[in-house]
Formats: sequence, C-alpha cells, structure tokens
Amino acid sequence: MKRILPFLILTVTVSFFTACPSPTGNSTYEPPEPELPEFVEENTLFELNDSVRLFSTNVFEFGAGNGTTYWIEEEIPVPVFSDFAVRLTKNSGHSLGGYGVFFAQRNSGTADFSALAVFINTVGEFCVGLIEQGTFSYIKEWTDSDSLSYGYSLNNILSVEAIDTGEYRIIINGEEVYSFEDSSEEAHTGGGFGYLAVVSPLENFPSVPVKIEFEKQ
Repeated sequence: MKRILPFLILTVTVSFFTACPSPTGNSTYEPPEPELPEFVEENTLFELNDSVRLFSTNVFEFGAGNGTTYWIEEEIPVPVFSDFAVRLTKNSGHSLGGYGVFFAQRNSGTADFSALAVFINTVGEFCVGLIEQGTFSYIKEWTDSDSLSYGYSLNNILSVEAIDTGEYRIIINGEEVYSFEDSSEEAHTGGGFGYLAVVSPLENFPSVPVKIEFEKQ
C-alpha cells in the first residue's frame, strides 16, 4: 500500500540536508529543488522478518531531488501515550540520511496526519521535530550526542517516555538526551508510533543500498 502526501517532504529534507556538512566535511551541501517532493507511506519497503522491520531500497523511486522520507505505522494510536523503545541499526546508505521514529500521531492516513518525530544518523547526531499540517519544524535541531553509537551496523536503543501530558523524555542507550513539551495548539498525547527512513539525494545507488533495521524492544 502506498499513500503519497506531496506537501510534506520538501521541508523535511531541506532541513535534514542543509543543516549537515557534506561527506568530506569541507562544505555545506545545498540540494536542488525537487520537481515533486514527497513524503511517502511505503509498506512494501519495510519488510517484516520475525520481530525486525528491515527497510531496504537502492533506487530513487521519486527522483533524487531533496531525497524522500519513507514511513510506516507500526502501532496505531491509542488514547494515552506512555512509552516505547526501539532498536535502530543502519547497515548501509549515506551517513547523513536520517532514520528514526514518529510517535503520538493522530489523523493517520489523512492529509492532516501529524506526529512528533526523532531522527538519528550515523555520524552521532539526533534531532527532534513536529510533523504537522504539511510541514516539519524543529523542536531540537541536529545535535551531537555521546550517547549514540555512531557508524554502521551498530545498535542504538531509542526510547521515548511520557513525563506528563504532552511532555516527553528522549532516551538513547539508557541516557536521557533531551526532554521537551509539545507546544502545539493541541498537544500530541495519544499513543502509537512508527518508523522513518530517509533516502538521501547523495546515495550511491544502485551499488550501495539503504538498509536500516527497526525492532521494538
């Protein structure tokens, strides 16, 4: 099943790739404007193998542009969010291509979909943001964290806990890295979560695929 929300990916990917240095570390990468930016729910790319979701692709399905963020809902929303933990492991793909989770989502499957999100990458950074009304906005911009195991084929346990109504704690490998209050007009308080995988415009396709493992703990 594929559901395309063409209004969202531009703000997400522009933020992800202009905020980070190029692979050489010598300059800032400024991606070109895409012809058709897209944020895509793509169940077929997240293969379920026992308890592990494996995201894998080696094609620019929608053109390179600013890249594409793929997502899949793992648990449907429930009235009250409490906590969850996920193992994240990136085995290949561009180092700045983010991957992570969204949670406390509402209006699933509609153009009004909104959620809170946490991304990490393989260079030891994380960010927190809000997906709402077709835009991605930072709550916490990309930040270095000593709590992350950075590199390929290394496990990171990402946990999210509710502190209070609309307040959340982000924990990476057992260490709290950030806490925040959702300042949306209507705070995200429900449960449920899903997975996010960014295909960077700098991927070396088709020879090097993007492969990411997600496993609920």
